Amino acid sequence: MPTRPCPLNHGRPRHHRTLQPKWHNHHRRHRPMSGRRRGPSQGLEFLTAGEDNYCCTCAQAATSVKKMNIEKFRNRDLEEYVKQHSVRQTEVQKKLMAETLKHPESKMMADPVQYQLMANLIQVINAKKVLDVGVFTGASALSAALALPEDGIVHALDISEEYTNIAKKLWSEAAVNHKITLHLAHAEDTLQKFIDSGEAGTFDFAFIDADKEGYDRYYELCLVLVRRGGIIAFDDTLWDGRVIDPSNQMPSTVAIRKLNEKLRDDQRINLSLLNIGDGLSLCFIK
Repeated sequence: MPTRPCPLNHGRPRHHRTLQPKWHNHHRRHRPMSGRRRGPSQGLEFLTAGEDNYCCTCAQAATSVKKMNIEKFRNRDLEEYVKQHSVRQTEVQKKLMAETLKHPESKMMADPVQYQLMANLIQVINAKKVLDVGVFTGASALSAALALPEDGIVHALDISEEYTNIAKKLWSEAAVNHKITLHLAHAEDTLQKFIDSGEAGTFDFAFIDADKEGYDRYYELCLVLVRRGGIIAFDDTLWDGRVIDPSNQMPSTVAIRKLNEKLRDDQRINLSLLNIGDGLSLCFIK
């Protein structure tokens, strides 16, 4: 039987395909607007009606698109399922999360699943002294403070008074402000001051979620400050997938790639790189 061109205008006949009678109506329903040309990546939604009307190239491309969309859908659903079936938050934590999500920089906040995992680790290792490098609106410091015993302390390091003013209000509301000491200065300087004042090896846990190009410096300083058996955690170590995109050479992406390679080979720690949130690296100090 004669073949017809692919409806996505690739100009190639379909391989051993015959046109289904309903194709004409289907095509008319989805025809492009007048004056606009259909590009090779447009119109792939046609394939929900069956791939038999398309050339091999279109069918393969659309199958990939459908698989990607299904995978994204499943991932979003699973992430939501995990949160609904594991995350336990106080009313103040929920309020903090809701307020932060309205903030124009809300993407800087980590995933609540990560905060809960770190809080559990803080309790498991009987931590009393925690470093929070990069406070933003205070979710990580709040989570750590709630997990600590009454005599525990979180040293929260940031440079933004604007962000941390939000944090301080909610720390007070949660009645944990007495457990949190805020240091408004460059994190590297504050960490070095701790070392210079003789506090090396006295911290139990450190969470680093700050400027990515500073991650390696913060890591080396925290290795001095955190005791053996303690934990250093990094957020954003998968960086929304940019770490595996070789074309992405942004300084922040390059810095995270280098850190991940360094952590992989660093014999001073045991390591777990977890695909939760935007990537969470847990460094267990030997």
